[in-house]
Amino acid sequence: MFINELFENKIKGADGKACWKNYRYAGTENGKDRCVPVKKLKENTDNEAVQSAILNRIMRQHLDVLRQYGPDTCMRAAEEVASYVGDVEEIGSSDVSAWTKQTIELCQELSRS
Repeated sequence: MFINELFENKIKGADGKACWKNYRYAGTENGKDRCVPVKKLKENTDNEAVQSAILNRIMRQHLDVLRQYGPDTCMRAAEEVASYVGDVEEIGSSDVSAWTKQTIELCQELSRS
C-alpha cells in the first residue's frame, strides 16, 4: 500500500474495491466493507498548518514511524501536538523538527495504551 493512498483515503476493502468519491474505507463489518463520508475541512487555521507541516515531515523522512503506528495514530498525535503550539507567524524547519519529534514520542505513547 502506498503512503499517498493512506492520506487520500483510497484504501481498498476486503472486496478489493475502493470507496466512492468523498467516502473513505472504515473497516469491514459482518463481511461487508463500510464506507463513511469524509468530513469537510474547515478554513485553514494555524493549527492545521502546523499539523500539515508535521505530517509532511513524517511522510517524507519518517516512513518507518508511519508504517509502525499507522496513519490514524500519526494524525491524532500530530493534531494533539499542533493544538499545543498555538498561533504562529512562521514555521521554521527547526520548529517542524521539534514538533515531529514530539509527535513520534506521542505515537509511541498512544500505541501503548
